[in-house]
Amino acid sequence: MPLLRGDQVVADERVRVPVDAPVPAAGPLLLDLARLTAEAEHLWHRPDGVGVELLPAQPVEALEDWLDRLDLVALRFPAFTDGRPFSSARILRARYRFGGEIRAVGRLIPDQAQFLRQCGFTTIEVDDADLPRWRAAQVRMSLTYQLGYAESAGPPALSVFRARHARSGRAAA
Repeated sequence: MPLLRGDQVVADERVRVPVDAPVPAAGPLLLDLARLTAEAEHLWHRPDGVGVELLPAQPVEALEDWLDRLDLVALRFPAFTDGRPFSSARILRARYRFGGEIRAVGRLIPDQAQFLRQCGFTTIEVDDADLPRWRAAQVRMSLTYQLGYAESAGPPALSVFRARHARSGRAAA
């Protein structure tokens, strides 16, 4: 599946290691949390990069000892209506200051693109068939409902409420 990083399509170079498969000797990996913790002593100093995929019920705090060694945290959305991975991404960025890639995987819809970006996701795993809709959804918006979630890159976002208030103030004058 292709990855969307901003408006660019990039290849996924990660090797997803199934639970019952051996860990390859080389190459960047993507493991589940159980596998990561079970084989920690073999993965601590892996030079090619180690990533972990968290399910919504798995707390981000479980990665605390690993965050300085991980270069990717993939957060799974089991349904587009499940918002827990949004919170997990914010915790990774705000509380833990995680600077690596945060990837959204699973069942998402293009309408969530802006919120994913605002919460700290850097890449989105998309189906080939949905790629045109996702690329169209990558338009940067200058208004936001939650300024605390606004992106730090690019021009500052304006609160929807402040914009409405300013507009109604000009109309009254």
